[in-house]
Amino acid sequence: MKLLDRVRNTLRLRHLGRKTEKAYTQWIIRFLRFHASPGEDGKPVWKHPEQMGEAEVRDFLLAFAALGLLPPSCDRRPAIAAGRPRAS
Repeated sequence: MKLLDRVRNTLRLRHLGRKTEKAYTQWIIRFLRFHASPGEDGKPVWKHPEQMGEAEVRDFLLAFAALGLLPPSCDRRPAIAAGRPRAS
């Protein structure tokens, strides 16, 4: 079974809504595209998520944060976890 099919099945088993499912799968696709490298024929060479780790997630989030593309809730979570809620 393909990765996104497994994700969708898991989300449905947890009774999450269709909009949540769509949002999760869109973020996964963005993550995979971010780490795809161009092949010799110009087509992307995909890296399987099992081959990636914390460094790839960090790079992805830092790139989106630098462009201002992360939702504000993602920006506040580290501060809240550290006990320093940020003023919005």
